[in-house]
Amino acid sequence: MSVDSIEYKHVLERGNEVFALYYPKGTNNDNQSIEAEAIAYFSFKKKSIVDVYIGIE
Repeated sequence: MSVDSIEYKHVLERGNEVFALYYPKGTNNDNQSIEAEAIAYFSFKKKSIVDVYIGIE
């Protein structure tokens, strides 16, 4: 799979947490176009990611 572009719709930051809604577009291994809606949550502590959640539809 290859990601050609990512369109960010919403990015919210609060303290050491980030929430993002974005739409990646690209091609799969059969060279077919793919699009997805992705939701990501990250929590940081001392420059390290300590908690991650990524959901894709």
